[in-house]
Amino acid sequence: VMDAGQSPCPATPCTYSWVPGFTHNVSAAATQAGGTGVQYVFSNWSGNVTALVPSGYAVISTSQGGTFTANYTTQYYLTTTASPATGGTITPVSQFYNSGFNVTVTAAATPSTARRFTNFNGDPNKATSPLSVIMSAPQAVTAYFALPATTTTLQTLPNPSTYSPNVSLTANVSPSAATGSVTFYDGATSLGTANLSNGTATLNVTTLVVGSHTLSATYAGSTNSYAGSTST
Repeated sequence: VMDAGQSPCPATPCTYSWVPGFTHNVSAAATQAGGTGVQYVFSNWSGNVTALVPSGYAVISTSQGGTFTANYTTQYYLTTTASPATGGTITPVSQFYNSGFNVTVTAAATPSTARRFTNFNGDPNKATSPLSVIMSAPQAVTAYFALPATTTTLQTLPNPSTYSPNVSLTANVSPSAATGSVTFYDGATSLGTANLSNGTATLNVTTLVVGSHTLSATYAGSTNSYAGSTST
């Protein structure tokens, strides 16, 4: 708060001694910072003043003493994020809202990708758009967008296998429209990679030695089409 012609008041309440009969122009900051994600926005003056909203100026007559108050509204910051950013949009954009305000947050997948909205903030109980957010404190909302899920199964031939210089590994990925490649593993060791065709990828292996092997197949997924998956 500042009386025109005088130094700003370092902290409220401020006490001024004025000559009776004079008029003073008193100003208050339009916005004051609070903690992280909090700010205070000038609302109005109360007391024997003539307020010019939203400039924060008040005309005060000093014919009588009194208490004059600059009133502020608390606002909290809402942070909205889309994950991944190319997967879709979230509205509204990040901004401040008055305390208690009910914000309607909506999410929409990008039409040019196969991604679909899954949920807000990773919470399966918030899997429906729009979402109502009450601004009782600073809030953060992330809309998640995921590619359609896939499942991968692995078959070996012969099965059960006997010692043979050749073992055929076949991965089946569902849905069969999935494209891309499958990598076959013996434990953590890659045996090779094969491309999918109509949901199937096959790799002939000649490097397995006699003994037990933990075999698996991992579909890498396809950008903007399908999510990856691993056989169990």
